[in-house]
Amino acid sequence: MLSMFAFAIGCEWLQTTLNDYLYPHKARAQMEKKTGTLSTAAICMLVALLASCSSFLSTPIGDLMRSPRDYDGKHLKISGTVTEKDSLLFAKYFVLRDKTGEIHVVTSRILPNVGESVIVRGRLDEAFSFGDASALVFVEDLPEKER
Repeated sequence: MLSMFAFAIGCEWLQTTLNDYLYPHKARAQMEKKTGTLSTAAICMLVALLASCSSFLSTPIGDLMRSPRDYDGKHLKISGTVTEKDSLLFAKYFVLRDKTGEIHVVTSRILPNVGESVIVRGRLDEAFSFGDASALVFVEDLPEKER
C-alpha cells in the first residue's frame, strides 16, 4: 500500500513539473489546487493506516481490570513482562505485568521465563466469583496447530 502511495506521489510530481515547464502562467493556480487535494489525500491515507493498525495494538491490562465487562467475549492482545509462573495439576499460568497493571494468564503452551517480554492473544474470563469478590484471568488462545 505504501509503495502504491509513493508511486502516485511520483506520478503527480512528474505531471506537475511538466505542466510548470510547459505552462508557467498556470502553475501558481494549479499548485494551490493540488496542494489542497494532496493534503486531503494524505489525511485520508493517514486515517486509513491508523484504523488498520488498531489490530496491532495491545490492550492495557489496567483497562481490562477496571472495566472487564467492556471486553467480555472479545478476542484481545495483551503484552508485558512475565513476573511469576506456576504449573498446577490441572492448569498452567503466569502473571503478566505492563505499566498499567497485572493479570494471571492461563495457557496450555510451554510457560515463558520470568522476566521475558511476551505478547498474548486470547480472551478475558472470570475464574471465580463469590459475592462481591471475583478473580479475572486472561485465557490464551490455542496455537494455530492445535485448533
